[in-house]
Amino acid sequence: MVPAVTVLYSITKPLSSGSFFTALAEIAGPELLDHASAVEATSLNLAVIVGPALAGVLVGIIGAAPTVECQAAITVVVAGLVAINPAFEARGPDRPDSVSRALRSGLRALARERVLLATSFSSSLAAFGWGLMLIGFPLYAVQTLHSQAHASGYLWAAVAAGSIIGTFVLHGPPSLRRIGLSYGILGLSALLWPLAGTLVLGIALIGLTGFLEGPAYSGSVALRQRHSPPEARAQVLTTVSGFSGLALSAGAAAGGAIDDPLALVGVFVAVNLVAAVAAVARDATLSPS
Repeated sequence: MVPAVTVLYSITKPLSSGSFFTALAEIAGPELLDHASAVEATSLNLAVIVGPALAGVLVGIIGAAPTVECQAAITVVVAGLVAINPAFEARGPDRPDSVSRALRSGLRALARERVLLATSFSSSLAAFGWGLMLIGFPLYAVQTLHSQAHASGYLWAAVAAGSIIGTFVLHGPPSLRRIGLSYGILGLSALLWPLAGTLVLGIALIGLTGFLEGPAYSGSVALRQRHSPPEARAQVLTTVSGFSGLALSAGAAAGGAIDDPLALVGVFVAVNLVAAVAAVARDATLSPS
């Protein structure tokens, strides 16, 4: 029952993600797009701080099932707020007149633009790595940090808080090279996680990893916005959001099969190093000789 419900819940998630990003680009315009992308990355990370931390508190107080019901209620409220907000009607003048045309135009744009392909591949690998931690963090909290499983919510909050700080402290022009270096360094930083023996130290080390992820996360958002053709931006960003969601789910499935926190950390490091190599290598092929 739980997988069936979550599949139904997730079917339309890429549509909402793509719509948010598309409306952002139309509202901000070309001149402010990079800054708006950084703010958008920050808002998403802020949600990841508040959400898991609140979930950790609620699970500890009222249990898992009532916490899920609270999340469902919040989602209904958010849907109503989106429906009445005219900002989400912002869109470009050139729009496809059918679903099939929208899909074709989006896939053609994604296949034609090599920067989009590179960021999509690298970010999907990174999403797979974080998907591993959907299983890994509760195991890590119990077996390494000697805490309760619901403390994993605080670990996710640490990732997001670190990423927000890293987005602005390590701010620079978005490029595949910066994204690749960010993935490589954050992956290596996870080797420090097993050294923590307390929840406080574990939160600090995982927050460091999130800090190092800042350039990769905000840079990927900015490059996608910049290189997506305006007439196909919604289709491209929706497709990329779908890829990321699929990779995250695949990582969680793999994490359930591995079921060992140290092994999961090792796979997390390896996956991010592959993502780093892929981004830097593509940057080299796109650079002028």
